[in-house]
Amino acid sequence: MLLVHLRRFVTSAALLFQSALPLLLTGCSSTKPPEKADLAALSFWQPHRLFLNRAPHDSLYVEVDAVEGAEPTDEVINTLRKFLQEHCDKPGGVTVVRDDVIPRTAAVGYHHDALALQYLNGPRGTNSTAAFIYVLYFDSNLVPDPDAPPKPVHKHLSLKAASRYVKPENPHVHLLPYPAAVYVDRRYLRTCAPGFESLALCHEAAHVLGLARNKDHAAEPHCVSERCLMNAYLNVHFRKWLLGKSPFTQTNLCDQCLADLRDTRRDSATNNLRFLGPMIVRSEPDYHVVSLPSETKLFAGDLSTFDTSKFIDQVRSDGKRAKGRFNGRVWADFGEEQPEFEKQISRLSLAKTDPDPAVRHATTQLLMRAQAALARSYFTNASHAPEHAITWLRDAAETGDTDSQKFLARCYLNGTGVERDELEAYKWFALAAKQGSKSATEQRDALLRKFTTAQIAEAKRRFNAAHTRP
Repeated sequence: MLLVHLRRFVTSAALLFQSALPLLLTGCSSTKPPEKADLAALSFWQPHRLFLNRAPHDSLYVEVDAVEGAEPTDEVINTLRKFLQEHCDKPGGVTVVRDDVIPRTAAVGYHHDALALQYLNGPRGTNSTAAFIYVLYFDSNLVPDPDAPPKPVHKHLSLKAASRYVKPENPHVHLLPYPAAVYVDRRYLRTCAPGFESLALCHEAAHVLGLARNKDHAAEPHCVSERCLMNAYLNVHFRKWLLGKSPFTQTNLCDQCLADLRDTRRDSATNNLRFLGPMIVRSEPDYHVVSLPSETKLFAGDLSTFDTSKFIDQVRSDGKRAKGRFNGRVWADFGEEQPEFEKQISRLSLAKTDPDPAVRHATTQLLMRAQAALARSYFTNASHAPEHAITWLRDAAETGDTDSQKFLARCYLNGTGVERDELEAYKWFALAAKQGSKSATEQRDALLRKFTTAQIAEAKRRFNAAHTRP
C-alpha cells in the first residue's frame, strides 16, 4: 500500500513539473506582424478601434464555438464578458453567446482555421450590426486525418510521423488578415495550472483590442512589463500552487496598457473600417478588402452590392474542402460579363499598391490571370477586334503569365492583332522558356536557327531588356 502511495506521489510530482514547464517556457503565440513583428508595418491597420470605440458599432457580439469536449466553463465565459465590458465603450452592450458545439467526428482532419470557416456565424438578430469577435476552442489531437496516407519524411522523424503527433498550440490570434478571432487549444490547456485559461483568454482578447502595439513598452507584440497580463509569459509560483492558491500574479493590465486603452477610446473612430456581419471590411479608393479567418476577398464597386451570403457560402465550402490541408487565400470575383470584368480589373489594379503585402502580392497574381482570361475570351468569341484583346494579353504577359507570353509570341509570329515580328515572337518565347516552358523553349530555338547573326543579336537584346525590366 505504501508503494502505491509512493508511486502516486512520484507520478503527481512528475506531472506537476511537466504541467509547470509549458507556463515557464512558453506563452501566447499570437501571430507576429510581417517582418518579425515590425509594428510599424501595421500602422495602416487599426481594427481594434472597432471594438474599443462606440462608433461605427455601438455594441459588441462575441460568438464562442467549441469542439465537443473542449468547451469553456461558464466561469471562463463570464470572465471574458467582464473584461470586454470593462474596456470596450459599447453603450449597446457586450453579448457573449455560446454557439456551435462541433462534433468531434466532424473536426477530425481539420485545421482550426478551416473549422472557423465552416462554423462561424456572426452577429444575429438585434445584434446584426454589432462589432464581432469569434472564439474557437479546438483540440489539436483531432487535426491529423487518419484516412490520409502518411507523408514521406526523414528517417529521424519517422516515429513522429508514424504516430501523427501534432504539437499543442498556444492560445493565439492572427493580426492579419482577421484579428477578430481567438483560437484556444484545449489540449494545451490541460497542461496548465488552474486559472490559466481565463487569463489566457483575456490576454488574447486584449490582443484583439490592440494592446502591445505601443513600441514604448511593447515588443513582438507583447508588453515588456513582467507584472502585466500582456507579457508574453505568465509566471507560476509553485508554493502558491501547492497550497491550492492561484499561482499567478499577472492578473491585471499594467498602467501603461490601461492608458493605451483609454487613449484609443478617446480617439475618433476609424474611417475606412467596419463590420459587415462577421466580415471586416477595409475600404480603399475604388476597392474594398473583405476578410474572414484566413480568407480575404477583393471587391471593386459599391459595397451595398456586395453579396455577403454568397461570400460566406464560398468560404464555408473552402473550409469543408480543406480536410488534411489548409492554406489561406486572397481572391476576387471579377464578374461574368466582359464589360464588368474590365471594370473590376481596372479598379482592382490599384490594390497592387495596397499597404498589406499579402494583398499586393495576391493582386498581381489575380490580375495576371484575369487579364489572360479576358484576352482569351475576346479571341474566342471575336466580340472585339484582335487589337483590343492584345492589350489585355500584353498586360498579362508583362506580369509574367507563361501561357500569355506564349500566346502573345504566336500572335507576333502569325501577325494576329499585331504586325508580324519574329524578333518580338522570339522575345516572348524566350521569356516563357525562362520560366520553364518546354514548348516555348523549342519554338525559341527554332526561331534562333532561322535568324542571321544580326537578328540573333537584336533578338537577345530585346529579351535582355525585357528580362531585366523591374
